[in-house]
Amino acid sequence: MSTEELTPTMVLVAGMVVLTIGERLMPAAAGRQWRSGWPGWPGWLGWLRIGWRNIGLGGVNALLLVVIGAPCMVLVSVWAEAHDLGLLRAVPLSEAMVAMVAVLMIDGLMYLWHRANHVICWLWHFHRLHHSDEEMDATTTIRFHPVEIAISILWRMAAMPLLGLTIGHYAIYEFCLFPVILLHHSNLRVPWVLERLGRRLIVTPGLHRVHHSRVRIESESNFASIFSFWDRLGGTLMLRERGWKISFGVEESEQPDWRVTSTRN
Repeated sequence: MSTEELTPTMVLVAGMVVLTIGERLMPAAAGRQWRSGWPGWPGWLGWLRIGWRNIGLGGVNALLLVVIGAPCMVLVSVWAEAHDLGLLRAVPLSEAMVAMVAVLMIDGLMYLWHRANHVICWLWHFHRLHHSDEEMDATTTIRFHPVEIAISILWRMAAMPLLGLTIGHYAIYEFCLFPVILLHHSNLRVPWVLERLGRRLIVTPGLHRVHHSRVRIESESNFASIFSFWDRLGGTLMLRERGWKISFGVEESEQPDWRVTSTRN
C-alpha cells in the first residue's frame, strides 16, 4: 500500500478509535440500544456484538479497495496523465488550486452518486444495507455492501480521464472526507451551537441523522458527504432540531418498487 493510500486509511482507523471512545463518554442518545448494550450483552460487549458486524464488512471492503480498486485507479490515472486527458489539465491553475477544485469536484460527484443510490432501484438494493443499521455509531461509516463499493470504484475511475483527477486527488479528498463522515455517523454529542454553525459548510451529525431516518421523506434528503451546500444547490437539504431522536433503519416491510430508474419529482 502506497503512502497516498495509507495516510487516509490511518486517519479512518484513528478517527474510529477516538470517536468510539467519545461515544461512550458523551453519547448523543444515551438511552438507545447502543448505549445500553444488547440483551444479555452488557456494556462494551453489547457494542462488540453490534459493531463487529460493521467492522467485518469494512474489512472486506478495505481489502476490495486495496487489492482491486486502488491498482485500477492508479492505472487509469497514469493513462489519463500520459494522454493529457481531463478538464483540470486544460485549465491554467496552480497545483494547490487544482487540488482544491479536485476536492470540490469529487465531493460533487459523491453527492450525485449518493442520490443515484436512492433513486435507481438496483443500486438501492445494495445501498439499503448501509441504512439498515438501527443504531448509528462510528462503525456505521464503513457498513456498505461490497457490490456497492465495487460499482463506486468504477464511478470514480470513469471520472478520472473526464475531469483530470488523479489518484493523489482522491487521497487528498479521502483525507478530508474520513473525519467528516466518521463524525456525522457517530453517536457523539455535539453542542448545538457547533452543530448550527458547522452545518453552514459541512455535513454535521444532526444533518446526516435525518438522512438515516426510517421516514422516506427524511431519508431522501441530506445526501452530501463533506460540504452541505450540495444539498442546498440540489434542493435536498432538510433540517431537524433534535435529529438524535430519529428512528434509524429501514422498515422490513418496505419494498423497493417505488424506486425507479428515472429522476423523481
